[in-house]
Amino acid sequence: MARQALLSLLLGLSALAFAAEEGATELSRRELARLEASIERAKEAVADLDLTKQAQLQEVEQQEQQILEIRRRVASLAVEAGNSGETLRSLGSERKRLETEQKAQQQWLTQYVLGAWRNGSGEFFKLLLGQPHTAGSARVLRYYRYLAAARQSRLDSHQQLLAELAATRVRIEETSGTLGRQQEELLAQEAVLREQQSKRKAMLTQVEEQLQREGRQLNNLEQQRIERQLLLEELRQAQAAAQSLQFASARGKLPWPVLGTLTARFGERHELGDLTYEGITIAAPQGTVVKAVHAGRVVFADWFSNSGLLLIIDHGNGFMSLYAHNQELLQKAGASVAAGAAIAKVGDTGGQQQSGLYFEIRHEGAAENPVSWLKPAQ
Repeated sequence: MARQALLSLLLGLSALAFAAEEGATELSRRELARLEASIERAKEAVADLDLTKQAQLQEVEQQEQQILEIRRRVASLAVEAGNSGETLRSLGSERKRLETEQKAQQQWLTQYVLGAWRNGSGEFFKLLLGQPHTAGSARVLRYYRYLAAARQSRLDSHQQLLAELAATRVRIEETSGTLGRQQEELLAQEAVLREQQSKRKAMLTQVEEQLQREGRQLNNLEQQRIERQLLLEELRQAQAAAQSLQFASARGKLPWPVLGTLTARFGERHELGDLTYEGITIAAPQGTVVKAVHAGRVVFADWFSNSGLLLIIDHGNGFMSLYAHNQELLQKAGASVAAGAAIAKVGDTGGQQQSGLYFEIRHEGAAENPVSWLKPAQ
């Protein structure tokens, strides 16, 4: 009695420990799922920030190209303005030279007329005032007229050139003013672009800092995920150990996977040859729910040769249970199942003549009589 009481106490403590570990595992799985979602959001945020960064970099590059173009145009205008200034100075020098020459000619003509008056007793003015002609007066008159005409022609030529110089000066001044205004406008545009570029670079700095923060957060989340996965693996191993302890202590106490008629027993000779049954067959209607006899992890859930739809549960420490000839599998490989969880439905797959469940229990690969592990039939 004391031994049975101690065994019952150990089983109870194992059940409590397993339940606690199962709860911790479920909590860790939820936490891992939360971390996975956070990681995905962080990755999306990093991707969005990277797109923003690339767009900002393109904007900065375009602005730099525009600033370079403005500088090129400003330099071109400066050269053009310099050329215009040089032309203006050259024309100004030519104008001064012509004005000086004109003054010299005027002085020469004045002196010539005065000299002619003094030396010729006013012959020319007499002719102009209608005095009687003297001998050779026609020749003298023609001479004076020739001088006057030559002087007038030269004066007209100089006046025309001075007018052209004045017009050229006006055009150059207008051009210089236009170039100056264009330069001012370009410099104003450059100032605006520089201000925008400064803002873009400041925004880029913010994006880069945010990227670094998001990257650090993503790394932290990745590290947390690794730690959570390691914790889950430790919990899984702990659960496997607890399950194996419980399973080893549950001989004669496991529930039947399905209720029905026992049509093939462990060790009986198989109808088709010298082979013997390494499990039991329980006849049951198709679609009857098959339940796990003990908690564990599904390690196989697929079609397998003559076994039809086969499901295998690992209970830890080398203990496994097999469920064959199912009509449908309700769990996938990798799933953790609790004792009594629905795992399949009875069928006749694998070439069976009637529906039923073929059930085995193995330890370290060796088949054991399932009936010795199950509760006595009622």
